Amino acid sequence: MPAIVSIVGKSESGKTTLLEKLIKELNSRGYKVATVKHAPNESSFDQPGKDSWRHVQAGSRAAVISSADKLVLIKPLEREASLEQLAYLLGEDYDIILAEGFSQGDAPKIEVHRKKTGPLLPDARKRIAIATDEPLDTKTRQFTLDDARGIADLLEKGFIQPNKERLSLYANHTPIVLTVFPKQIITNIILALASSLKGVKKLKSLDIFYRKPLLTITLKTSSRSQPRLICFSPLFRGYFCRPLTYATIAGDMTTSDELHLRHLTLDEALPMLDKYLNDAFMAGFYRVKIVHGKGTGTLRQAVRKILDKHPLVDSYRPAGYGEGGAGVTIVELTEK
Repeated sequence: MPAIVSIVGKSESGKTTLLEKLIKELNSRGYKVATVKHAPNESSFDQPGKDSWRHVQAGSRAAVISSADKLVLIKPLEREASLEQLAYLLGEDYDIILAEGFSQGDAPKIEVHRKKTGPLLPDARKRIAIATDEPLDTKTRQFTLDDARGIADLLEKGFIQPNKERLSLYANHTPIVLTVFPKQIITNIILALASSLKGVKKLKSLDIFYRKPLLTITLKTSSRSQPRLICFSPLFRGYFCRPLTYATIAGDMTTSDELHLRHLTLDEALPMLDKYLNDAFMAGFYRVKIVHGKGTGTLRQAVRKILDKHPLVDSYRPAGYGEGGAGVTIVELTEK
């Protein structure tokens, strides 16, 4: 799914104002942004007596109100939806999803802080940055409230660019991290079978829906005139996912707590390091090991230069005895 980052903070701290600035800044860079607003005190988004309200009251599981320039989905819930479930409904056609609120959620967070509102939120996990009107005694990266460009740089480098090419799988509406083997199976076999069917000429998109009691599978692919990608989505959504080349699929790696960069050039190693740090953070690792080897020290120095500035890195240190020694750097990722 697209990267998700929550903008959190106390009431009247300026969350919506910052969110507006970030949307405009990211749009100016050519990125597609979707937003989610948490409204815990909102009891109804539909008005009694309206047609959509009557549809739901009659038993419809969802009602869509559509006009020439927008649509609204009303879906009754038995329990409050998680941010990941809401992102699932939005689909894959965005570069990033910015959420306002969801301070208890598991997504990375940027906290908006003002001196007049008191201390930081005590229970905000995965705080990657703070937008503040005063200096704070914390290791978390800080920006001024007006520095939308700097925060957008953080989002672009740490979340958007590493996620440009992706494959998404959802099981029971929950995103699943795929390793290399299932990616290859899905891509090579399903697309090969579909391409061989009579009437299929140039395959640009593919939807497969299968349902029986206790099991529903939906498959969607799209090429956008580029090498094909597979992602999973509800059939009605009709979005196109971002292209993912076979080379990317074959060369991808299972996210683990180690990254091996020995014998790679700087041009090969540094982009891999940036992507790995993002993947490791999203996979929930607290500490990871970067294996760069001893050699002349050029790669080690370049790696640590990246670590000095990377938004997801809290600290790092040379590996100790039994951890790999001078050829390894131990990295502590930002707080959860």
